[in-house]
Amino acid sequence: MSSYFSELVKKQTQTPNAMPRLFIVFAAFSLFLSSSHSALLSPIKKDHSTRQYTLTVYLKTPLQPTKLLLDLGASFSWVDCTQNYTSTTYHYIPCYTPLCDSLHSLACSNCFDPPGPGCANNSCSLFPENSVTRQTIIAEALVDSLALPTTDGRNPGRLALVPDFVFSCSKTSLLKGLAKGVSGLAGLGRSNISLPAQAVQFNNTLLTIDENGIGGTKISTVNPYTVLETSIYKAFTEAFVSESAALNLTTTNRGQAIQCVLPSC
Repeated sequence: MSSYFSELVKKQTQTPNAMPRLFIVFAAFSLFLSSSHSALLSPIKKDHSTRQYTLTVYLKTPLQPTKLLLDLGASFSWVDCTQNYTSTTYHYIPCYTPLCDSLHSLACSNCFDPPGPGCANNSCSLFPENSVTRQTIIAEALVDSLALPTTDGRNPGRLALVPDFVFSCSKTSLLKGLAKGVSGLAGLGRSNISLPAQAVQFNNTLLTIDENGIGGTKISTVNPYTVLETSIYKAFTEAFVSESAALNLTTTNRGQAIQCVLPSC
């Protein structure tokens, strides 16, 4: 954790209701693994009226800020393509192509409306789901440009482009029940087309779970803790304890499974 993030943590711990905000700051810089030069940064915000978490990515050409619901379990992202979707780089995925097969698509769509981002014939289709209302529809898979801000750990950097980002279109009706201003959903689940999988290259062996269920790294909204592969856990705890000491935070009694415990703020 750099001094840039240490300062963010320090500011949050000096404010009321510090722990929820601290989690948001932590998630913002740990959401994506860093490359050798920089890390991708996508700040997370909480919509207090719905208690939903959102993040903003840059989508289309030219790039436009796009607010998405954060879903840790969804295997792919989806965006409303029926209203104000204008881009010079989008294209659909034809059925029975290697890319379509890799998506494990179960449908091939035809459209009788005017051609557009969400309307094409012989189009590989997915089933985007609203994780709040559990409504699901069939919609075309799409490829377009996506970008995320970078940081060197101290200062914000330029946008990092993912030129062939795969996601699903959706209809406006699928946005029902989501936070105001949201245009779709960012899927962070275990999938080759989730947002982090497409945005970052990382060592997949560290996330591998064997036939006995041992190993891997899991972020869950059900379990009250995160499970990390040993080398990842060791590197994280060493960095976190070091930075916590600079903030005058000390560890408390350790448990058998959890080697580093900090007192609540």
